[in-house]
Amino acid sequence: METEGGKVEMHDYEVGSDTSWNLGVAVYDVSKFGDLPARELLQAGRNGAVAEVKGQLISERDISLNGTPGIEYEFRNNASHALARSYYVNGRVITMISVAPSAQPLFLGTDRFFSSLRFIPAWSEYAYPEDGCAISAPVKPSRETRLVNTARGQVESHDYNVDLGGDTGVTLSVTDYGKGAKISLEALQTIKGAVLESVKAKLVSEKPIVLDSNPGIEFEMANEGYRARMRYYIVGSRLVTLVSYAGQGKPLPHDSTRILDSMRLLSSKTSDSPQ
Repeated sequence: METEGGKVEMHDYEVGSDTSWNLGVAVYDVSKFGDLPARELLQAGRNGAVAEVKGQLISERDISLNGTPGIEYEFRNNASHALARSYYVNGRVITMISVAPSAQPLFLGTDRFFSSLRFIPAWSEYAYPEDGCAISAPVKPSRETRLVNTARGQVESHDYNVDLGGDTGVTLSVTDYGKGAKISLEALQTIKGAVLESVKAKLVSEKPIVLDSNPGIEFEMANEGYRARMRYYIVGSRLVTLVSYAGQGKPLPHDSTRILDSMRLLSSKTSDSPQ
């Protein structure tokens, strides 16, 4: 299919009767566009579907499936009416649709058809009580322990790596500086500067962020062959870092924002109180 951003591949799966009803699944591969906002992609697909049949949008609502964002919408034209559910997952927009002539109801099995959808692989949440956080991803993160030199001596940093293939992925790092240690927002700026200098990258954007009242910063950086979005949070004596990255001049991987947004703190580790 031709789109404003170039050609994309579409797979269509249809079943039904030409004279009464039709069920279908359309899968658009939009991974070439990188990590774009799910809602914008879904709404663009909805607008295209309605415009293609010269139809009118009747209703719309936000939905989700196993944490995957989606929209459900109903539209009609002079000849037919339709109900569609559309999801964005793993670099693809997946749309299920049920269509019937204007004078007839939708296929009686529409709800069952829509409810049968499942994603392979399914996303799972991986919890790390030792580090007080959990993250959701399509594959199990690998773990690595590093020693970091600080003014208080060596401390451990735990890295959880989500490999998304092709020199792209997401890393969650947790470094505990020890009870009583204080990390300031100014320290995050120092770390940001050191990271930019180490890879000779340009700062693309920056903004303050908060996670469960814990302050932090988000910034995006890029050089000729590397791009990354970084989130740093101060959680008591811990520095929690999330990095979405892409090498070889590629855009940030699809669904990387979803992985970053999935990170949650486990209540027993959100303060410096004794564990």
